[in-house]
Amino acid sequence: MPRDPLIDRSQAARLAFFEQERDLFHDLVTHGQSPEALLIACSDSRIVGAGLLGTLPGEVFVVRTVGAVVPPYGIGQRSVGAALEFALDKLRVRHVIVCGHTDCGAIEALDATVDMQKTPNLALWLENLRPAKTSVDAHQTFADPYARQLAILQQSVLLQMRNLETYPVVQYALKNQTVSLHGWVYSLESGRLSYYDSDAGRFVVEDAQDRQP
Repeated sequence: MPRDPLIDRSQAARLAFFEQERDLFHDLVTHGQSPEALLIACSDSRIVGAGLLGTLPGEVFVVRTVGAVVPPYGIGQRSVGAALEFALDKLRVRHVIVCGHTDCGAIEALDATVDMQKTPNLALWLENLRPAKTSVDAHQTFADPYARQLAILQQSVLLQMRNLETYPVVQYALKNQTVSLHGWVYSLESGRLSYYDSDAGRFVVEDAQDRQP
C-alpha cells in the first residue's frame, strides 16, 4: 500500500508541535482533559480553533457542524446532543459558545436551491438555518447584500442558542447556574469577533483597545 501523502505532509509540523508541548500532552494523558468551554463552530476549513481562541490542547472542547447548527432537541440528530451531554455532564464545562462566521457557505446556500436528490442530507440540514433568513427578510430590507448576510448570520447564532436551551442537559446546567451561553460572530475579513450582548439586545464588536498586540 502506498504511503499516505497527507501523513507525510503533516509529519514535520505535527512532531515539532508535540516536542514543543510534550509536557502538556503528558499531563493531559495522565490527568485527562478539563476544558473550560465548549465551542460550537462551523466546519469551514478557514476556521482554526487555535487561531480563533488562542488556546492550547485540552483547553476547549470543540464541536463543528455545517453552519454551526445546533438542531433542536429530539429531532433525531444525536451527534450534537451527545457532545453537549459529554461536555456538560462529564467535563463540566462552564461556557458554551456558538460561533458563526462571515462568508459562510451555509448561510449563502439559503438563497440557492440545494439538490435534494444529490445532497439530501445537506438540503435537510440547511433547513435548520432557514428560520433565521425568514425572520430577517420578513422584518428588514437591505441595500447592501453583505449587511443582509450578516444580519441572517447573527440571527442564526441566536437561533442556535435558543436551540441549545431545548436540551435537558443544558436546561439543568442553566437552572443550576453552572454554565453560560455565548453567541459570537467571527469576521474572516478582519479577524475580529462580535458577541451578543443580552443587555443591549444586539451584537457588539470587540473593543480593539482590549486586544493584545
